[in-house]
Amino acid sequence: MHKEIIENFVDSILTGTPLFTPVAEGLKALELENAMLLSHLKNSTVPLPVNAQEFDVAFEQLIQ
Repeated sequence: MHKEIIENFVDSILTGTPLFTPVAEGLKALELENAMLLSHLKNSTVPLPVNAQEFDVAFEQLIQ
């Protein structure tokens, strides 16, 4: 399904094709995914919205 969503997003930019899902909904999903990852890395609950700086530091440590 990701392929179709990405293609739809590109088509929307290039040709104005309506999006399957509004961008705002995608951002909410990404925020939730980031919160789940940060919560796992910290082994504790995290508030929403996620602290971007805290997430960036934790993610950088994860990929190293």
